[in-house]
Amino acid sequence: MKKKLLTISTLATFLLSTILSSISIASTISLSDDGDDELDQYQELMQSNVICGSGYEFEYTQSFKPTKNILTRVQIYTVTSAYSGYPSKMRLTIRKELDGNNIVKVIETKFTKKWIEFDFPDLQVVPEDTYYIMWADIGGSIAWKMSSYGSAYSRGIAKYRSGSDSWRDLDGDFCFRTYGRNGTDGNNPPETPEQVSIPIEGIIGQSYTYSFRSEDVDDDRVKLKIDWGDGNEPTITDEYQSDEIMSVDHTWEDPKVYWITVTAMDEHDSESFYNLEVEPVYIKGYQNTAPMKPELDGDKEGAFNEELDFSAVTYDCDRQNIWYLFDWGDETDSGWLGPYQSGEICTIQNSWPGFLYTDYYDISVLAKDSTGTKSLWSDSMEVKVYQGRSKNKIGNDFLQKFPMISNMISNLLRLI
Repeated sequence: MKKKLLTISTLATFLLSTILSSISIASTISLSDDGDDELDQYQELMQSNVICGSGYEFEYTQSFKPTKNILTRVQIYTVTSAYSGYPSKMRLTIRKELDGNNIVKVIETKFTKKWIEFDFPDLQVVPEDTYYIMWADIGGSIAWKMSSYGSAYSRGIAKYRSGSDSWRDLDGDFCFRTYGRNGTDGNNPPETPEQVSIPIEGIIGQSYTYSFRSEDVDDDRVKLKIDWGDGNEPTITDEYQSDEIMSVDHTWEDPKVYWITVTAMDEHDSESFYNLEVEPVYIKGYQNTAPMKPELDGDKEGAFNEELDFSAVTYDCDRQNIWYLFDWGDETDSGWLGPYQSGEICTIQNSWPGFLYTDYYDISVLAKDSTGTKSLWSDSMEVKVYQGRSKNKIGNDFLQKFPMISNMISNLLRLI
């Protein structure tokens, strides 16, 4: 059963009050420093707004804007409920983009303070740019994260998500601290990987060699994380010298078109800011294979008799030409459109005749290759079509009650 993000109820707040009463004021907590770094960004208001995530699925993030160009460490304030202890392990990452690569990743396993410190190799950052602190419990215990009511920190926002859900804003900011200093000796992530040799087509069951390189301005050793697009775990290469060519083999078992994504990591596990996204790789079978299920896009609503725009695209692992057939959801279709090259977008317009009241149409698209082998139908897309002028409520109600008359009117409009 999917777990929910919990907010403190009246009862839980009462139970937690005993814990909170024993918490020292933030400014009085003694913490170790990290050389000549200084407290930079922080939010230390400890009000009773607490959120909780149970298990492994919840992630939290707090954005901030540093004023120093080297980030040295981060602290997160954590309290626990009366029935749980600190988690046995937490993962923290720093990102430049919310859903981008990790600039650095660190796993903390010692929890001796309510302010949990995550120390990592000093990082070069850009002052006044937005960065994200992101953390999750990965030890299986329940941890309570302390947050303030309202926007206590004006230079960032707090969010959370569960599993693969979208990020959601929180009403408040987490209690956190970042430390930094100004200088030129902080670690820099490696550059975005470059492709050296990329086979663009192949056959199932055969091994193919791919080569990449990435330069690290600190001259750190570099390794690659390669997602082959086949749903398996990414490949992590050995460490190589900066800008040295790294070659790795891979085999695909299913005829399909695949997209390879490559991330560079230095010896401190700092990731490149951006991924290398390789052009599609066509892996075919020993016999002809149908095109992949098309992706359908276009206008989701419009007026009767208005030309609406739609598009479809798919890939054929045999690299044959493709034809498309749009089903407009009203017992009419586009006829076969083509030929198009594999990966080339097919665009078309369509309109629906109607009168007075709103109607809905589920449209979909089918593809076939040069041999006539057909794909699966695309996922359907609902299109809302309505009267473009001001609606006539009496006519609308009438036609809703007598759909046969409405259909007759629509059929007559098609003949006009």
